[in-house]
Amino acid sequence: MDDGLDFLQRLIVTGTGKAETIKTIRDIEGLLERLTRDQDALRSDTTPRGRKMKGEIDHLVRLIVSGATVLYAKELKEAL
Repeated sequence: MDDGLDFLQRLIVTGTGKAETIKTIRDIEGLLERLTRDQDALRSDTTPRGRKMKGEIDHLVRLIVSGATVLYAKELKEAL
């Protein structure tokens, strides 16, 4: 990914107990699903820590979605 989205390759997914780097769109989707579950769990947490964590997760999700959108478009263009 030499298009400025190399940060996606450096994200580490640890949901399986192993450290794995994100390599595919499917990996990104899995990470977003886990982050969405975390957002839902924090939705009713009104403590300062809970609000801060939710805000940080929200920001991370926005960054990942922005990067993934570019990758989806790139893959779609290559497929056509």
